[in-house]
Amino acid sequence: MVFDFLQPISTSVEEHIATLSNQTLGKKVVFHTQTDFPVLDNVAIAIITVNEFRGSEKD
Repeated sequence: MVFDFLQPISTSVEEHIATLSNQTLGKKVVFHTQTDFPVLDNVAIAIITVNEFRGSEKD
């Protein structure tokens, strides 16, 4: 399934979002967390990031 490639946000980011005011953008966005995958039925825009390291040198 395609969802096998998606990783949830880190716990530290999730904890930071919990401290935000209800009037901030971070409280209006749904996130893929360690315990929950958001329902996307009414989502108009989705932001997906891809870590791309092809051709980079290893340290």
